Amino acid sequence: MFEFLEDIWEQIIEGFAYIFSFEWLGVIWEFITSMFENISEFSITGTILGIIGAGTIFLARDYMLSPFLIYMGPMEAAFWGGATYIGTFIAGYMVGKHFENT
Repeated sequence: MFEFLEDIWEQIIEGFAYIFSFEWLGVIWEFITSMFENISEFSITGTILGIIGAGTIFLARDYMLSPFLIYMGPMEAAFWGGATYIGTFIAGYMVGKHFENT
């Protein structure tokens, strides 16, 4: 009756063993390096994910950006606010490009 709990427990133990074996570092490195393959080609998926990411920041700006930007001067707040949108778009584009290539 409780075999499913034993299976869940084994999966948890295997997950911790995988984390502590540091085998995942090679997988992360492959993921990061593969994101830059064929970077010159345009990606619709990347553009959509970039817009979704920047749009999410825009919609939640009162909760995500304002607590930090109110303590900055106007020029500094404009710089960091814009950098947040641009950085989020670039990160979304890169992840979408990776998913499109795989």
